[in-house]
Amino acid sequence: MAKKIRLNKLLQERGIASRRKADDLIAGGEVRINGKVVTQLGLTIDLDETVVTVGEQELPEKEPLQYFLFHKPKGCVCSNRAFGKEKRVIDFFAGMEVRLFTVGRLDKDTTGLLIVTNDGTFAGKAIHPSSNIVKTYIATVDRALTPEGLETVRKGTEIEGVHVLPRLVKQRDPHSLLIEVTEGKKREIRHLTRAGGFKTVALHRIRLGKLELPDIPAGSYIPLNPEDRLRIFK
Repeated sequence: MAKKIRLNKLLQERGIASRRKADDLIAGGEVRINGKVVTQLGLTIDLDETVVTVGEQELPEKEPLQYFLFHKPKGCVCSNRAFGKEKRVIDFFAGMEVRLFTVGRLDKDTTGLLIVTNDGTFAGKAIHPSSNIVKTYIATVDRALTPEGLETVRKGTEIEGVHVLPRLVKQRDPHSLLIEVTEGKKREIRHLTRAGGFKTVALHRIRLGKLELPDIPAGSYIPLNPEDRLRIFK
């Protein structure tokens, strides 16, 4: 029986890109079906009768799905593309026979909990706004926190024309605060603290949903079991 699948979903499942990025690849003429460039979004194909290439590479066979919890250290990037001598998260997984990528991103200087996988469907669900996953950070700032500044952080700020409101803001000590967000806007925590008059000098993610960063060294990782994967969405 023929297996039909949307092209962007296939690229996601094979670990090429998220569905949105897959659509960008298709629209940009990077994808070929049986040797012919396709730019039609929403295209459904028959896997039994189709050869798909992205760039000059034929689409890889479906790999066994793997999931890891990674303690991201400072100074490495989440992109799989190499930019000069920058250290990448996937460089810590050298030797793996599957093509891995990060679920969402942390800034180069942000540390903490990060999921690494080759499951595009899982990654797409985890980063989609409808999942409303709570992300918990500890932000260390450049000066002593004040009640007035904290209250301003709680009121949120505007990022890219959208008013972003943190789910929780709680002082931990004179120079650090715990912040929970669900939006996932770029550099969201740094924007929030700046609105309160503070500069974030260190940012560390400790939790995704109910999944907490365990006590493992920065730069190391552990397998993520099915039960823990579900905790992300709780």
